[in-house]
Amino acid sequence: MWLAPILPTLTALWLCRIPGFDLLDYHACLALAPVMGLCAAHGIGSRTSPWTWALLVLGPLAILLGNAWWVPNCAPMTGLAFYGLGPLLSVVVGLCIGRIASALAPTRMSRTIWLIAVLSMVPAAVHFLRHPQVFAYHGLVGWIGGALYEDALAPHATYVWFRLVDTSTWVAAAVWATHGPSEKPTSVRRTLVAATRMARGRFALLWLICGLLVGQLAGAAGGWRVDQADIERELATAIELRLDGGDAPNVVIHLRSGKKQPWQLHLIAEDVAVRWLELRAFFGTAPGKSIDVYLYPDVAAKRRLMGAARVEMAKPWLRQVHMVWPGWGRTITRHELAHVFAGVDAPPPFAVPLRGGFWPDALVIEGLAVAAEWPMRSGLDPHHWSAAMRRLRLAPPMSDLMAPTGFFRQSSARAYTLAGSLLRWLRDTHGAGALAKVTRDGDLAAATGVPLPDLLASWAQYVDALPLRAVDLQRARARFERTGLFYRPCSLEIGRCRERARAAWRANDPQRALQQWKVLRQRVASHAKGRPLGLDIELAYAFALAEAGQGSEAISALSAQLSGPGRLTELQRARINRLIGDVQNKPSSSLRRWRSAAQAPLSDGELRLLLVKQQLAQSPGPGRKLVTDALLATASKVSYGKALAQTRRQLPNDPIVTYLYARRRRLGPAGTRAALDLAAALPALTTWPLLYRETLRMLAERASRAAMCEGVWVLAEAAGSQRPEVGAWRSELTERCAQMRRLHIKPWLTVVEPRTEAED
Repeated sequence: MWLAPILPTLTALWLCRIPGFDLLDYHACLALAPVMGLCAAHGIGSRTSPWTWALLVLGPLAILLGNAWWVPNCAPMTGLAFYGLGPLLSVVVGLCIGRIASALAPTRMSRTIWLIAVLSMVPAAVHFLRHPQVFAYHGLVGWIGGALYEDALAPHATYVWFRLVDTSTWVAAAVWATHGPSEKPTSVRRTLVAATRMARGRFALLWLICGLLVGQLAGAAGGWRVDQADIERELATAIELRLDGGDAPNVVIHLRSGKKQPWQLHLIAEDVAVRWLELRAFFGTAPGKSIDVYLYPDVAAKRRLMGAARVEMAKPWLRQVHMVWPGWGRTITRHELAHVFAGVDAPPPFAVPLRGGFWPDALVIEGLAVAAEWPMRSGLDPHHWSAAMRRLRLAPPMSDLMAPTGFFRQSSARAYTLAGSLLRWLRDTHGAGALAKVTRDGDLAAATGVPLPDLLASWAQYVDALPLRAVDLQRARARFERTGLFYRPCSLEIGRCRERARAAWRANDPQRALQQWKVLRQRVASHAKGRPLGLDIELAYAFALAEAGQGSEAISALSAQLSGPGRLTELQRARINRLIGDVQNKPSSSLRRWRSAAQAPLSDGELRLLLVKQQLAQSPGPGRKLVTDALLATASKVSYGKALAQTRRQLPNDPIVTYLYARRRRLGPAGTRAALDLAAALPALTTWPLLYRETLRMLAERASRAAMCEGVWVLAEAAGSQRPEVGAWRSELTERCAQMRRLHIKPWLTVVEPRTEAED
């Protein structure tokens, strides 16, 4: 096949046009591996010229390395490792498949190659469909990392171990199939029998059997195959929720209880139960069978057991949600559960909306989840954020998002927000029935009976009419100007560097973390050629300097950013000033920086933290020590809980310390006492409106958990219910309170603890 040697090089040239795939790293190697493997199977024979081999193996590598003149590649050695583990070994596997096909069916070789390739993928595909695991390993593809938005993908020992076992097994199969008699047998069976009768064939058969056995046994031990039972053994505690009055649970929460107290388990169960009830009201229906919610203890365990590290995921066809619990009241829980609820109306086999009955429709899939989640940021919902995005001319055309890959060409903030606003508007204007039709058919026009251009124009007219403040536009610019993952220079290496630095800090080795960021900064600078490096890298480098005890160097690096030639937004300047104030740790200088930062349109949470720092830095010794020990960005070595408890004992009547203490304790057994102390401190907190309104919100939160819905309204009125942020939390807590009343009517929760050895 004359095209086989040059097709990988042509593929590499095409990849150079796709952001994120245009440099020698994980994504390019993932795309090249199956192409090179199949080309090796089809076009490489025993008499192939060495130049053909060179073109097949080195052509794509030369293209991607040459493209580094135009596209920054901050980790060339990591890219070479991915290339060796991915495309190069796929060529070996492909050659083995070609040899096997040639021996078994020389007259139908091409068809046999495709048959072997497809059949070899069946076990991984079946495992993906039946179990939580989202990562996968395959001889022709290499390693599929799983979640699309992961940004710290790196070569690892499991990948190497899999390649050793898998490639040796393919080589054994090829040797066995090709060491038969010189004459051509008349059938596949006779070919294999004849090969087995020869000494080398018997050795290859034994090698093949051993390889298959090792692969089967090592799949679980090596970490490239994880079953649902394996996860449930590790997350051994189960919480069963019966929310519709039936005997069967509607939700089963799997978690590792560990040191969690019964009240913590009840808190988690309450949060998930309320989200289930909210989603049933939103969709008008609920899954007929129970939903399994797997709550992992940390990101590392989640990555090891199911593959998605910092991305929360759902598998709607299995009615499963996988996440690290974000905390009580966080809407991301509702987002992931919404994927499973939407799967009730979505077509099989994956229970997700499809474009044209075939292609997963990312805009509808994620838009439905955001529409159901309806997250609020700084008092704004996705409608208002979409309006701000359009007013700033940062919103892509909706037709671009509807293209097969257009959704992923945008930053997740832009794409998810616009899709959620559109689908929420569609439900509010055309009803839940239209939403169910969109989920089932993926066709907005057919679901509403309105031509798509007219439908999009009506939605745009609605969001464009929404009122916005100047501060909202400033916050929107800072949020939506950021480019998508695949458009950021060295995005994967930045993610890997962040992970390595965190590991170094956990190991109490700040110098190693500093070295990681220093090397990355130098690599990016060599590609930037005098242009700004990007504020994320500069802030991370300055933070690492401060953690390593080089505060003056950190301040110099940050000050250079403020006075440098690069254009900084008001929010970026505020964040630099905030970090300089933290690093300085001198009352007068720090206060000046913090006050300057507080003039910018930061989020309410950021502004509250700045206010707390300013007030405590001017208070007596214990308050100032709390800032130094626990509230500065660089104060990561001191337990915040212990520092706060000690300060509380020393300053029992300080309103800000009382506010911080109640904020930390409000959900635990001490929450009632903390709420009473907080209510007593209310008059003193009126001096600081931001803290006063947040205090009222926390008291309303407590009232909603106790199903005292009238108290939520009274506290919202006291906070000024016309303010956007107050209106947002009043609506959220009122709905939660109504659901808590339903839960209080009858028993709905059972905790199933793991059996001990003695009980067994």
